[in-house]
Amino acid sequence: MDENLEQYAHEEDIEDHDDYGDPDYEDIAQFLEDEYEKKNAESLFFWKTPWVIGNFLRGWEMDVPLDHLLGTDVIKFLNEVKPIIHAKLVEEIKALGSLKFQLALNVEFWKGIPDGSEEYTDPVIRHVQEALLNENEIVEALDLAYPRILETFEKWTYKGSGWILNRIKRLWLDIALYKPF
Repeated sequence: MDENLEQYAHEEDIEDHDDYGDPDYEDIAQFLEDEYEKKNAESLFFWKTPWVIGNFLRGWEMDVPLDHLLGTDVIKFLNEVKPIIHAKLVEEIKALGSLKFQLALNVEFWKGIPDGSEEYTDPVIRHVQEALLNENEIVEALDLAYPRILETFEKWTYKGSGWILNRIKRLWLDIALYKPF
């Protein structure tokens, strides 16, 4: 059983899935994995950042728990939070009308140094701002934003760089009112 699942079982005092009376689970490992994933999904949410300027500029932040199941895989993480980002953009378009948004992913990289020590850095990976005039454009805009974030991430981890993703720390969604001419 995965180390994170064992820790979760211990914290939640789960010893036998039969206590839950769910016949869909054939073994405790599958039950724990499903429960752990559910708990991790619930731990991802946006909260409003303090840098709000009226209805012109807003920020949303999502902190990723240290032991989050997807906190070490950028692609899986971005796919997991896509519906959350989409919902927040729908909410903002309804409030502001048209807008520009930018995603920023704060990650922690590490690499081993020849002298045996380790080096850490935590860059913020952004994409260019995307304009949204209505809700129908959100999916396409996210489909443009994700590859740009992944491209920058890949530049950090490119062969020979030595940088390895240690964890995803947070995700920001910055919103600005947009009034095209």
